[in-house]
Amino acid sequence: MEETTPLASESLLSSKCIHSIFTKAQNSFLLINQVGEILMINNFACNYLGYKQEEFLNKHLQEIIINSSKNILNTILESLQTNTPITEEGLAINREGRIMPIAYTIVPCDTINEANVLFVSITDLTEKEQLENFLSQTNRVARVGGWEYYMPDRNAYWTDVTKEIHDLPLDYEPNVEKAIEFYAGEEERKIIIDLVAKIETTGEPFDVELRIKTAKGRICWIRAKAEAQFINGKCVKVFGTFQDIHEKKLIQQQNEKNSQEHNKLMDISMDIICTIDGEGKFVTVSNASQNIWGYTPQELIGKKYIEMVHPEDVAKTTGEAESIIAGNAIINFENRYIKKNGDCIYMSWSARWDEKNQLNYCVARDITANKKIEYEKEILIQELTKSNKDLKQFTYITSHNMRSPLTNLVSIASMIDVEKIEDAFTKQLINGFKISTKNLNDTLNDLIKILIVKENNGQLKSTVTFSTVLHEVLSSISQIIEQSNARIDVDFSHAQTVVFNHAYLESIFLNLITNSIKYAKVATPAEINISTKIEEKKVKLIIVDNGLGMDMDKVKNKLFGLYQKFHNHPDSKGIGLYLVHAQITSLGGDISVISEPNKGTTFTITFA
Repeated sequence: MEETTPLASESLLSSKCIHSIFTKAQNSFLLINQVGEILMINNFACNYLGYKQEEFLNKHLQEIIINSSKNILNTILESLQTNTPITEEGLAINREGRIMPIAYTIVPCDTINEANVLFVSITDLTEKEQLENFLSQTNRVARVGGWEYYMPDRNAYWTDVTKEIHDLPLDYEPNVEKAIEFYAGEEERKIIIDLVAKIETTGEPFDVELRIKTAKGRICWIRAKAEAQFINGKCVKVFGTFQDIHEKKLIQQQNEKNSQEHNKLMDISMDIICTIDGEGKFVTVSNASQNIWGYTPQELIGKKYIEMVHPEDVAKTTGEAESIIAGNAIINFENRYIKKNGDCIYMSWSARWDEKNQLNYCVARDITANKKIEYEKEILIQELTKSNKDLKQFTYITSHNMRSPLTNLVSIASMIDVEKIEDAFTKQLINGFKISTKNLNDTLNDLIKILIVKENNGQLKSTVTFSTVLHEVLSSISQIIEQSNARIDVDFSHAQTVVFNHAYLESIFLNLITNSIKYAKVATPAEINISTKIEEKKVKLIIVDNGLGMDMDKVKNKLFGLYQKFHNHPDSKGIGLYLVHAQITSLGGDISVISEPNKGTTFTITFA
């Protein structure tokens, strides 16, 4: 072949216009001969491929363009034989070896110097390929596939994503009948059959959400959209998209269920459930508003809540609302509201601000009845306090006024020498008078002791030593201990002191020890064990005896009652355990008892 230089090759361009387009165009253009050798190339192509003009001379087109599916020489031959342009896609290789996707068109030109010349244009497809890849990836992420079929054979084409949604292999070949079989249930198959028939006859598009049963048996919600192409009044093509909306549908169904439950709650709630916007206007209100405030939800929506607040509570309500919007949730905020009929009621509010939706979510309860009960309770407490105070005063006065004359009677009775009285009846009367006077004096003393305990609930506590207090008590009853042959064992090693009232601890020791001696079994001296321990950081005093014991099933509810007696002992008064319990509990402590008949009793005192 005769060698062609760039300048000489300009003769190949018969028109100045064509020459101008070839040299100045912003596309890649080449001239080749019938065997694919490059005769001429424009500057844009040189820059695109990274070569100089002279480097292209005698270079073959196959050296810069690759088509894996078809030999370029065959394309050149086909174009010459048919005298028609042929466009194909391939890859271009630049000087640096970078591969770029392209589309190239080969156009046969006139014969020059008895040689066939062809015109080649190259279009870069890099951006197109990137966009297609992006769309493919986006569709795969969004689970959106495509489909189409042509009439009348109805053989279909599905994209890879559409096949993936159906759990099918990528080489699956679908058609319309096969596609319809994937729809789950007769009702859904009938729906899609009717829609397909309508679009093929009328061209009416459809957009439907249905369930399919995939090749793997998986039930999946999908959204199918379709349009039709008509030529001369006949449908030639139906095409559309196919989207996996299963997760979205499940969330939608759950939201609908939640909404239904929310609406049901709004309907049946005895409390007012509402939302209020940033301007203080009701957005939603439950039906309870009509029962509580007298307003229907429709009357309240758009109304400012502050218009219903009692004038004296407006300031504190506004301040609380500002605090809520600032992010501080409230619970049981109380204010007064004016009902539609003008009545005033008390409301208790719990609310929090939702920054995202710019709404205040509230629950309001009518507490008017509770307020009335609280008021009545407060009045009753005041009356009881006054009555108790008056009763105490009466008791003090009575005991004080009885003390002097009773002391005189006791003194007079002790001075009477019944031995000098000869009349038997008179002697009996005097003895009865002495006994009655003594009993009355003892009762009065017991009542005074109880009053002292009740009056001194706030008695000052201090650190007292168990052994010191016990020694004082044992010294005072040494004769009783000696006469009864009682044995007392003591162990204060685990807790030697306690914060308590000295006089109360002395009284507790005295009453429990004398009771153990008093209620010992016949012919069996009392054995008393006194010890301390610490449990859960609290001091405990334990007093155990081997006496008569008690049937706890019979006495447990009245054990610490006033004047309760459980044994027929002549000195039993039924006041000792009452005093012990009162003294312990008045300072926050507790006392428990374990006892069985003829097996003894264990008292456990827990100090506060």
